[in-house]
Amino acid sequence: MNEQNIINVPLAQLPVMLDLEFGVQEDSDKGNPIMVTGPVGVGKSSIQEQFAIANDYECIIVNLVDYLPSEVSGWVTEKDGEVVKLLPDWGKRLFDHLSNDRKVVVILEEFAQADEDVQRNTSQIIHDQRLAGRSFSGGNVLIIANGNRREDKAAVNRIPEHIVSRFSHYNVDVDLETTIDYAVANDWRPEVMAFLRWHPEALHDHKDRDGTQFPTPRAWEKVSNFIEVALKVGIEPALERAGIAGRIGAGWATQFSGFLKIFRNLPVNPAEVFANPEGVDVPDPATKADVLWALLGSLAHQVDKKTCAAFVTYLLRCPPEFAVCAFKQAHKRDGELKKTEAFTKFYVANEDVYHDD
Repeated sequence: MNEQNIINVPLAQLPVMLDLEFGVQEDSDKGNPIMVTGPVGVGKSSIQEQFAIANDYECIIVNLVDYLPSEVSGWVTEKDGEVVKLLPDWGKRLFDHLSNDRKVVVILEEFAQADEDVQRNTSQIIHDQRLAGRSFSGGNVLIIANGNRREDKAAVNRIPEHIVSRFSHYNVDVDLETTIDYAVANDWRPEVMAFLRWHPEALHDHKDRDGTQFPTPRAWEKVSNFIEVALKVGIEPALERAGIAGRIGAGWATQFSGFLKIFRNLPVNPAEVFANPEGVDVPDPATKADVLWALLGSLAHQVDKKTCAAFVTYLLRCPPEFAVCAFKQAHKRDGELKKTEAFTKFYVANEDVYHDD
């Protein structure tokens, strides 16, 4: 499969495309499987799971690299003198949901990494919309095959052309705002989100890697979880840095650890900004951009409707590119902030650069 022949779809728009594809599926008894490819760890599966949850669909995840061909399609056995297929574990869940009139999203993970025999068995199920002799046609099942690309060095296998032709294909790429949406919804540490605002190129850095760890959205979630525990336990900075490096690599771990030190030792207490937004100094963005990003990230994590006016007053003293990112970060966490008079004031002052993602 030549990924260059596939037009990229923004990760944030993937749910829209999934909704459209489910609509196509519902209007036809024939299968309408789709394949989603993209870099390692960008959140393909997470977006698809969220899509299922948001629409109250059941979601079944089948990691194909863990399956033998017979486990995908069902073991062949003898019963009453006849050869029959036993329903595989994921198939039993599928038909149980369908018997309860539920719509189902089936996510086939690591399709391109699976052995060709597994791909072939899976493809036949998709094509026939039958599993172990039972039909699941009728428009209530959307099958999504996920995979990485050859350029991602993910040890992908060749997908035969007749299998490729059975899918509609989408390619997605890394996206900061979609990742931040996910991060807010899943309570990532604010220092991680602030750092990614400052260094968006750190969100996914796969260049020149050869078997060593590198940052991805998935890896940053692991960093956030690690920091959460490390803060509770209390460990030495060197050990914390080692734990971070084990997730995103030594280079970015060094930079992020330096940012953590700033975030945890801000020259200004965020409470002082809320109390005196016109009097507290704004760090010089030319020489102390890291301090300003850290401070605004901390403020965005703490602001509420009561302190929003002070927050906006301070933001209006900051460069627009910093201020807009900080307010977006704040209202992703608390949508009520956009209903305040302070937001209206902020928007009017920055309407030429403020765009909803």
